Amino acid sequence: MSKRGIQVLSNSIATKMKRKIINGEWRVNEQLPNEQALAGQLLVSRTTIREAVKILVSKNILTIERGKGTFVVNTPGLADDPLGLEFIQEGLLVRHLCECRQALEPYACRLAAERATRRQIDNMRRIIASMVKLEENLAAAKPEGRDDVLDDFANLDAEFHLLLYQMTQNIIFQRLSPIINNTVIENYTTNLYRSRKQKLLFAETHRALFEAIKARNSGLANALAQEHMLIMREELCGKEKNV
Repeated sequence: MSKRGIQVLSNSIATKMKRKIINGEWRVNEQLPNEQALAGQLLVSRTTIREAVKILVSKNILTIERGKGTFVVNTPGLADDPLGLEFIQEGLLVRHLCECRQALEPYACRLAAERATRRQIDNMRRIIASMVKLEENLAAAKPEGRDDVLDDFANLDAEFHLLLYQMTQNIIFQRLSPIINNTVIENYTTNLYRSRKQKLLFAETHRALFEAIKARNSGLANALAQEHMLIMREELCGKEKNV
């Protein structure tokens, strides 16, 4: 078979293997049969199976654990940076992230208020308590220790918003949240807290949003999120809205 023919066949087998995952025949974190067994099931050579696995590994659908075997990843197809955000110029990225979050998060908060589980609400209560404690620590911290406290607060902020998207019970929001959140924390949240020090610690803002979600008040949760994102956008980008 020609090199082109092998490539076409490998892609076809990779598609069949992916379909088994989509259909639930192979579940997330499950180990696949070995090469010989797969070759027998799919009626191709072990070389073709090996190439098909490489294709699925490159797409973050499968992972190979040396000495153990091949497994379906926890979130098939979800790469660390599928939108290529880390290659966008920082100033432009910050502005566009602000606009994106301003559009998405108020509605996410509305859904969270309607759909959050009791366990998720308990987890958010823990995050809020930690935020309040960090604000108290910041007030008492020596200058050389302030950055560590601010970094911890930024990480809690990211944890809060990740949980918020999970509370929507909407798979698209849930898949988007780590992509947005990782970029947010890496590109501006920590630096924002460090540059503004105590002025921009939002423990009270986050607590108000939590109380609205806990009370199942979706309208208030939406309004508070709109206000919060407007403040964030003005702090990061100024009041000029032109891109």
